[in-house]
Amino acid sequence: MERIIQFHGGARAVGAARDAVIEQATTLPRETLEDLQLLVSEVVTNAVRHGGGSEGEPITLRLVERPGTIRVEVSDDGPGFERHSPTPRTDGGWGLFFVDKLASRWDVESTPRSTLVWFEMDAAPDGGDSERSGNRSRMPMTA
Repeated sequence: MERIIQFHGGARAVGAARDAVIEQATTLPRETLEDLQLLVSEVVTNAVRHGGGSEGEPITLRLVERPGTIRVEVSDDGPGFERHSPTPRTDGGWGLFFVDKLASRWDVESTPRSTLVWFEMDAAPDGGDSERSGNRSRMPMTA
């Protein structure tokens, strides 16, 4: 299954992207779907805040589901950036940190005119082995 969704950046972009994921990824275990929604939210937020996805500008979300894997690509007309090990700060920077921790693989592809951030998650269909939802362990929540 492959789906390409194009929408405009701005305040509604993140919700539109999350809704598209919920509609499309219906066979994923709940935990994987929750992680997927979080990562899509973070990557689309970055496209809006730092890329070319400001109000009215195009953002493209490509969702590809194959047996055992789901891949998400978010592209915008922004200038791009070099991939680095994400380090969150007190004033932000958590988006790619979460992508790095929850996704099985991810990367950035930049040209002078566009940026594509992609990530993949290992995922068994609902009812399958929910422990396969990535090469990671759950991060404990602290107060």
